[in-house]
Amino acid sequence: MSQLRHCQTLLEQADQSFELARFDEALRAADAVLRVLDEAIECPTEDLLFRALMLRVRCRLKFERFDAVLVDSERLLGLVALDRSSLRRAELLINMSFAHSQLSMHELALRAARVAWQDALALKNIPLASRAIERLAMCHLALGDAIEAERFMQEALGLIEQQGSTYERVQRYSNAMHMVCGLHDGYLAQGNPGMAQGLLARASRVVAQGSAAAQAIDSDYLRSMWEANVARWLRRRGELDRAEAALRQLGALAEAQGWLAIRRSTQLEMALIAEGAGRPGPALELLQALFEPVALRVRDSVALPALEAQVRLYATVGDSAAVTRALAHLATRRSVRAEAVRQAREQLPDAGVRIMDTLT
Repeated sequence: MSQLRHCQTLLEQADQSFELARFDEALRAADAVLRVLDEAIECPTEDLLFRALMLRVRCRLKFERFDAVLVDSERLLGLVALDRSSLRRAELLINMSFAHSQLSMHELALRAARVAWQDALALKNIPLASRAIERLAMCHLALGDAIEAERFMQEALGLIEQQGSTYERVQRYSNAMHMVCGLHDGYLAQGNPGMAQGLLARASRVVAQGSAAAQAIDSDYLRSMWEANVARWLRRRGELDRAEAALRQLGALAEAQGWLAIRRSTQLEMALIAEGAGRPGPALELLQALFEPVALRVRDSVALPALEAQVRLYATVGDSAAVTRALAHLATRRSVRAEAVRQAREQLPDAGVRIMDTLT
């Protein structure tokens, strides 16, 4: 078997691993393919190189390696035509927008998402347009613009309901519920509980439509992700018994399947329920388990609120030494994130400049 044929086989297997939510396996396989392609005697096709790099980008996004995503995106920009709309360009820009947003490069994130939206419209690709608009919504969420975030979210849902597979609809519904929870928490932080409760009420339509669609898909992972986001919504609505029952069931399934992202998210939500019910012991046990195994990094979106909860809970039980440790861990985590943002801004400017200068 030739090197290139071997790479094609590895890449097909990696794609299957990704679809089964085995993101670590998919990342290892993508790395292996790219090592072979970079050293191959045979000249790799652009298609094969693009597929391998794009798969690694998608995996690295799952592990919040946003700086590495932009490094790969630089190579990918050289494999797409920057002077005309294409599916590849739009998909790349959607991923770059996500990475830029997470690295607080908000102008670049918005720019990339808008161009991806323009590409999707030019291609008359409604599901792709829905993804690009959803990315715009997420950009505005990161900027704290709740009104625009919700407006774009509703527009993305409207498009996917016009034309999109059931799987794609569930993806959009699940991400919408994730955003609803984030917007709700933002409203509460701003001292605006009325807006927070109104948002949760408006999301009832999404829950009804998404729940029906989720029963018709084959992906246990996506269905579980959807149900976890609904459980988060239930907790915020005060339906604690329903939320906790769903979270326990989902957490057990995620543990059995090795779905770390879902398992850790459910543990955080259950810990917050326990904290609110005045049960600091069980809450702390859940939060400690959330960080296991230690070798596999917890995403910041889960780790930061988990550490903040540990600080509150250790203070509640009067363990000042544990409060100090948790505060130190929290400070370190925030510092590492801030350093990643600084380094990305200083060392990875080219991809952003090429977007701003080349795309229209």
